Amino acid sequence: MTKRRRTPSTSKVRRRQLGFKRKGDGRHQKRIRRPDPSTLHVNPTETNLTGVAGLAPFGAFIRELGVDAALSRSLSRLKTGRSVIYPMAAQMRLLMDSALAGEERVFGIEALAVDPLFVRLAGGVVPSIDTVYRDLCRFDEEALEALHSMVVDHGLDWDADGRPRRQVAEVPFRCSDWPDSVRVIAVRTRDRENGKQIYLWEGLDYTVQVFLTNEPVEAPEDVAARYDLRAGIEPLIGDLKHGWGCGRVPSHSFNANHAALLLKLLTANLMRRYVLDHVPHLASWRTPWLRRALILVPGRLARSARGTKLHVPERSQLARWLN
Repeated sequence: MTKRRRTPSTSKVRRRQLGFKRKGDGRHQKRIRRPDPSTLHVNPTETNLTGVAGLAPFGAFIRELGVDAALSRSLSRLKTGRSVIYPMAAQMRLLMDSALAGEERVFGIEALAVDPLFVRLAGGVVPSIDTVYRDLCRFDEEALEALHSMVVDHGLDWDADGRPRRQVAEVPFRCSDWPDSVRVIAVRTRDRENGKQIYLWEGLDYTVQVFLTNEPVEAPEDVAARYDLRAGIEPLIGDLKHGWGCGRVPSHSFNANHAALLLKLLTANLMRRYVLDHVPHLASWRTPWLRRALILVPGRLARSARGTKLHVPERSQLARWLN
């Protein structure tokens, strides 16, 4: 009887060629070795890549609010003449963009000077940090007062219909057994940030609080702010200190330090309005998380004959909002 010779199967032949390793089984035949880091050459990325794509929509938002125009009206007098290359208002917007990107000090601008979007928003050229330091030292009392007024104005909350979210008034009410010095301050607001939601009546948008004080001359708004924020002031201070670097001063000049602090406070207030207007579901997030979601977003600048377009990842929080 003749024995039939068996031929190897195709799969066995393929496994012999692969060193008896199944294709795709994830096992390696040679030991993995990490490369020598000294042999790797670090080169700059493409010149059209940015890491702060969120600066563009935020800049459009505050431009519509009139912030750029207000800075120009208030600060242009500090630098005059035909030899001015970097206008004062543009320098302050540069510092605001830097604060949005998470740079707490003036010299952080050097790290952002290689970002194409940051450079484009700066006007095409980022000045030296010495120039920025000198411009901060130009602030006088009048300019500081104007900047302080902008911080206060943009610290107020307004809804989509232009109505204030928070209203404060002194109520002419007094019980018979109260001292004559007692004042009644009433506050109603559409959004409460601290504590539980408290409603006096169902179906109404406003939440009402009442404060009793013996402060004789303080404005009702200041009384309400001081009493209402007493319990929640520590988280706010912590966010300003660690999220915006308000505890860091740029120089030995008092006016320069004051101006830098006001710019950071103004930027923080504008960021809060930006979130409340466009992504209110993120209003409870702290500044570092908001910065990662809305500002520090990778993107690519695409230039064509029709202009410049900014492309961002379609799954990013910024893209989901813009689309």
